[in-house]
Amino acid sequence: MTDKNQVYNSHFLLEQESNPYFPDGWAQTSGDGATKWEWVCTPNGSRAIKIMHPSGPRAGIILENNVVIPG
Repeated sequence: MTDKNQVYNSHFLLEQESNPYFPDGWAQTSGDGATKWEWVCTPNGSRAIKIMHPSGPRAGIILENNVVIPG
């Protein structure tokens, strides 16, 4: 048996039920009041998170703790 690392919704294709403007299973982390996270779709159909962060502490995204990865 080969173990494989898996990341839920790694291509950001699924949306959150409570927030359709952010991918399911992911959460915003750090940043400040000026930080903005934008879920964007490129012309070729892939999706990404654009983080606009002019200053302050680091900002990013993390996989939420309650995400279950089917085996």
